[in-house]
Amino acid sequence: MDILQSFRKRAYSVLLVYLFAELLFIGLVIIYYNLGFIKYLPQAVITVPLYAVVILIPFTVLAVSFDRQAVAEQTEWTPSRLYYLIGVPVVFNIVLLGQYIYTRRKYVQ
Repeated sequence: MDILQSFRKRAYSVLLVYLFAELLFIGLVIIYYNLGFIKYLPQAVITVPLYAVVILIPFTVLAVSFDRQAVAEQTEWTPSRLYYLIGVPVVFNIVLLGQYIYTRRKYVQ
């Protein structure tokens, strides 16, 4: 099995990993800056999850493409192209990705 075919089968998992990484990054930023942990923890606590999010962006966009195709083939729901905005790392994309995952679970068993 080639790499692209393997990635296509695991596209949904990549989206879940991206959601987890971004939520982890935002949570750590809140803890680090707002709760006063800036005095006690090194800045690497924030930068490592940030690098993970940045590295995952191209894979996330590719995963959205493959998962959209798979969902459209398997169900009557065709996800909008608006979901490509999931790859733009701002707080809005967390809501969009959460909505995509929720809607996808309703259609794909």
